[in-house]
Amino acid sequence: MSREEQWERRLDKPLIVASLLVIPAVVLTARDYGPGWSLVGSVLNWVTWLAFAAEVVIMLAVVDDRRRWMRDHPLELAVAVLSPPILPGPLQSIRILRLLRLLRLLRAFQIFRRLLTPAGVRDAAILTLLVILAGGVGFSEVESTQHLTAWDGVWWAMSTITTVGYGDVTPHTTAGRVIGIGVMVAGIGFVALITASIAQRFVLYETTENEADATRDDEILAQLRLLHEKVDRLERRAG
Repeated sequence: MSREEQWERRLDKPLIVASLLVIPAVVLTARDYGPGWSLVGSVLNWVTWLAFAAEVVIMLAVVDDRRRWMRDHPLELAVAVLSPPILPGPLQSIRILRLLRLLRLLRAFQIFRRLLTPAGVRDAAILTLLVILAGGVGFSEVESTQHLTAWDGVWWAMSTITTVGYGDVTPHTTAGRVIGIGVMVAGIGFVALITASIAQRFVLYETTENEADATRDDEILAQLRLLHEKVDRLERRAG
């Protein structure tokens, strides 16, 4: 294992935690919940960004080819460079880029290697829940003119991902529509995954039954051959 791979493995779990902490950080800093909660949100905001920035600094220090790493990891660079907490108020909405780091969970859970297994469906369900939370929080951020809370955004994401669409909250901005597309695709993909998993179970059951039937047929034929041989031997002795 190369030095780069070793450091990626070491940073994997801390960055997953940092990615998950982005959601409460955005919620607590998006609205005024009181001085105490605002301070917690500000600390989380700095901690999560520093974790992403530290990853870039560490990896650029350990990799052999820095240009290749930067070319292969544009999301990591974008999060570290474009979403520092020191940005002025109107530009703070860029911090929703950090939510994209939840895509790291795809590699952590190895969903693509076992999508149709029970474990794969479970991991996909967890990822879908994260899409609802992240999409809802991001939606409430970009739709600032509607004065939505984070929970309003999560309600919208839930109704959108289930294709219910009550219509009480709708996107008015391009960014909101883009998030809506992502949420809908996630919901449709999860339903398709469940359908494919169930279909695979039926196919496996049918295949297993056919194999069992074939095995039983082979055993019966083998027994018939033995009986036929015994009958032949008895006839030869009688003759």
